[in-house]
Amino acid sequence: MSKVTVVGCGVMGRNVITAYMNAGHDVVIVDVNDKAAQPFIEKGAKYSRNLQDAPETEIITFVIPTYELAQSVLKGCTKERLCGKYLINTVTPNSIPKVAETAELAREMGVKYIEAKLECYPEDIGRGEGYIVIAAEKEHYDVIEAPLFALGKLVYLGENITSAAAADIANIAVHGAASTILIECAAFCLKAGLPLGPWIQTVRDTMPLSLAVNYDMIVDELSNYKFGNEFPNAQSTDMVVEWRGEKMVRDAMRELGIKTVVSDRIVDLFQSALDAGYNKKDIVSLVGFFID
Repeated sequence: MSKVTVVGCGVMGRNVITAYMNAGHDVVIVDVNDKAAQPFIEKGAKYSRNLQDAPETEIITFVIPTYELAQSVLKGCTKERLCGKYLINTVTPNSIPKVAETAELAREMGVKYIEAKLECYPEDIGRGEGYIVIAAEKEHYDVIEAPLFALGKLVYLGENITSAAAADIANIAVHGAASTILIECAAFCLKAGLPLGPWIQTVRDTMPLSLAVNYDMIVDELSNYKFGNEFPNAQSTDMVVEWRGEKMVRDAMRELGIKTVVSDRIVDLFQSALDAGYNKKDIVSLVGFFID
């Protein structure tokens, strides 16, 4: 398992290639852009413009933009070329059905299919910050686990092939929401005359702890939730209090002329929950509101 093919030599692909090579793997690069591959070729990597004609390796890693392109690459190969190979697909998903469709196509060609999602920035691949969630048949995961350690920490989610893609989509959403509200609040602090330096320091000093405590509480409640369950009424802070707090924050920002794009959506969400009768529920009960 010391030879690995990487299909895709873009920003993420280059970091995956680097991590594999740093771990001592022989790498074959497949990409239409030979110039992008050239620095790695000079370090000993092999190169091909297409997978069908590339030197064969037992492991193939897709680091390309879309599932449509992933399917196109698979269809560009013969079944004989791919049969028995392990395919690690790191494509960022935008459709759960498309994930299942791609996995089925791979299986029809005799491929041992693994969904592996890179939950980190490209430069963190192969370092301590690298983090990969994986869905695959257990026997396939056991084989590719060691080579994948070159990329980062591995979290195996089980044999439901779409679970890694679902986790990836959810993680991206959380990252985007957290980053965006941070930026919106920074705009508010600037407009209120507060230098960002001291405020950012308070965020660094106080938010990690408070976020961890709130996150742990939410995770504890959600981890016991099953689809269709009813949440009990809140013991302390109910939806009305949550709505009132978010609205106060939003209104304070609006007063200074801040475009409260994120806060508006949050207030609207809580208002919708109240309209649906969630007044006495805990904030975690919103999971049922989204599903309903």
